[in-house]
Amino acid sequence: MGRPQQRRMLLAIAGCAMALLASACGLYAGRELQLTPTPAQANLLDDAGFESGLGPWQPSGQVGIGREARSGARSFMLTSAGSAPAAASQTLRSKGIPEYVSGFYRADSWNAAPNAGFISFVIRTKGVATTTAASGVRFFIAGARTAPRDPDPGISNLFIGRGAPAVGAWTYFAYPVGDAVRQTIGSATAAGGDVTLSLEVRGGAVSFDDLYAGTQFDNPNRPPQQ
Repeated sequence: MGRPQQRRMLLAIAGCAMALLASACGLYAGRELQLTPTPAQANLLDDAGFESGLGPWQPSGQVGIGREARSGARSFMLTSAGSAPAAASQTLRSKGIPEYVSGFYRADSWNAAPNAGFISFVIRTKGVATTTAASGVRFFIAGARTAPRDPDPGISNLFIGRGAPAVGAWTYFAYPVGDAVRQTIGSATAAGGDVTLSLEVRGGAVSFDDLYAGTQFDNPNRPPQQ
């Protein structure tokens, strides 16, 4: 092979390498490729923004429409000033345990003495064959520094945050709940049973909005810009 042919071959190889590199970087022919997830298909919760009011959420205690929405027209408020928490639960559309949970809460008022109140969500399993006595995990978002006495011995406790919540501001929360729940209950799946997500408040009036349960990749929520 002569030198002109070798030069043309080298140039062709270099051109192919540059094209592959551009594609890998998301660029082709001077245009950026838009790669976006599809979170609408991933959220295992129905009416996660509470635009339908109570909708599929099963209330316990004092619940209602929030005074202010983070997005859309509505949020969901739980109010409890006594010893019993206000709660709202929903059975997830998938039988599987969600990998990730995220959302926003807003404490409109907070009257609890230190460690007397809490804001939390609970992942519960029912009818699932497990290797432990536990049936779920309570994830404390704010309010309590130590776990209060729990009337449900089958629920373990895990802290995402501690201490009193900020009043009057939407606060982001998120956690990879899947591994924590699976390790606690001793089961990798929830086959044959149900998985529910419950919101719980004791010690004030707290609104929730833009909840998500699903894969971490498809999580549409991001912390507010500081």
